[in-house]
Amino acid sequence: MMTIILALSILGVVSFYLQRRRRASWLSMVICGIILYGCFVVLIFGNGPIIRIYKRLLKHWNIGWRQASTLAREAELYEKDLPQYDFLAVGSSQTYALYTEFARKHEEVSVFNIAGMNILDIILYENAIERLSGGHILLMLSDFDLCRQPAVTGLRIAPRQPITTLMVLVPQLYKSGLMSFSELQDYVLAQLFPGYRYQYVSRGLIDKILRKNMAFPSTGAHDIGKADANDVMRKALRGLHVRYLKANLELVRNFLTWATSCGFKVSIIEGGV
Repeated sequence: MMTIILALSILGVVSFYLQRRRRASWLSMVICGIILYGCFVVLIFGNGPIIRIYKRLLKHWNIGWRQASTLAREAELYEKDLPQYDFLAVGSSQTYALYTEFARKHEEVSVFNIAGMNILDIILYENAIERLSGGHILLMLSDFDLCRQPAVTGLRIAPRQPITTLMVLVPQLYKSGLMSFSELQDYVLAQLFPGYRYQYVSRGLIDKILRKNMAFPSTGAHDIGKADANDVMRKALRGLHVRYLKANLELVRNFLTWATSCGFKVSIIEGGV
C-alpha cells in the first residue's frame, strides 16, 4: 500500500510541476515522462494488491496454465508472512504428482511447481524458492527435464531478475543454444518493460471483459482424452535431444551454487519419464 501511495504522490508532484512550467525544456519533459511512466507501471503492475486482484480475476481458462501459475507465484512474492517448510520439493509436474498428497499429510513438506516447469525455471524462480524453503530442497530431475528445451513463453513472463543474474544468464543461454538471439531479445525487453512482460494480463482482462473464452489456447487436463494425452506425450518425447543436456546440467550447477550460498541443502532425486 505504501508503494501505491508513493507512486500517486510522485504523480501529483510531477503533474503540478508540468502545470506550473508550461515552457519546460525538452530535457525536463523527457525526465518527467520517464517518471510518469515509471509511476504508471508501479500502479498497474508493480504492487502486491493489484497483482492479487489480477490473480483472483484471471484463471487458467482466461490466460493459460503457465500464465496463471506464474501470476500466482508473483503474488506470493508480495506476501509478508509466507510459511517456510523444512523440505521443499521442486520440479516439474512429476514432482507435483508425487509429493502433493504427501505434503498434505506432513506440514513440514511443501511443493514448488509451476505449469510446464523446466530446468531453467529453477533459476528464474530462485527468489520464490528461497522464500519458501526452510533449509532442505528436494530437486527431482529426470531425462525428460534434462534433455528438453525450455519454453520461450516461460522465459518471457518470468519474474524480474537482478541485473547480476541477467548478466550471467543471458550470455549463458545464448552460447548454450537453449535460446535464439531473438528469443533472448524478447526476454530482455520483458525484463526492462513490465508492460511487455504482463501482456498476458492485459489481454486476459480485455478478453474477460469482452467475454471471450481465453487469451491463450488452454485445454484442461479433464478435457484431454486418452488418445490426445498419448499424442501430447509422443510430441514431448520427440522434442528431447542430447544437445540440451550439457546446457541444462550447467543450469543445475548454477542452482546448486546459489543454494549453497543461501545455506540450503539440496537432495537430487532421480525421476523417470
